[in-house]
Amino acid sequence: MKIKNIYKEVPTLPVLLKSNENNPPSPPDNPPTSPFTKGGQRGIFKGGKGGFSNEAKPDTCEITFVNRERIAQVKKRLKPDSTINQLSETFKALGDTTRLKIIYALSQAELCVCDIAALFGLTESAVSHQLRILRNMRLVKYRKDGRMAYYSLDDEHIEGLFNEGLRHVEER
Repeated sequence: MKIKNIYKEVPTLPVLLKSNENNPPSPPDNPPTSPFTKGGQRGIFKGGKGGFSNEAKPDTCEITFVNRERIAQVKKRLKPDSTINQLSETFKALGDTTRLKIIYALSQAELCVCDIAALFGLTESAVSHQLRILRNMRLVKYRKDGRMAYYSLDDEHIEGLFNEGLRHVEER
């Protein structure tokens, strides 16, 4: 069965506008920008709401105003891309439920691989894999005691990061 493509049969908007000589095209939705002062701050203002809707979206500005002073202030404080990438990788590592459970368990006590495996009903191999990822991200560390390897959080920042996230989701 062949499906008919109905979109090829309908002329596009520019074709419709060009074909009607008595009705010239309207100006663009976003007129050129002009300098504008808002609250004593210099920026760029573009009039109009843009798009095809006359309805304002509740989560966006109704006008475009770029506050150059505020942008310059924030730009000075931006972290380098390498730092942001490391932070992103940290959050990716924490984006796995098994690893978060391990982080929480290690915030309560120092545990060995066998303890963590028994606690969550996982294989020692699966736990070792997750711990390796967390160790590579400097989220956990280990110490050897004879033939045993005990894991703990790398430092107090990790516990603080976890607790802040936990506090955030529990306050809703």
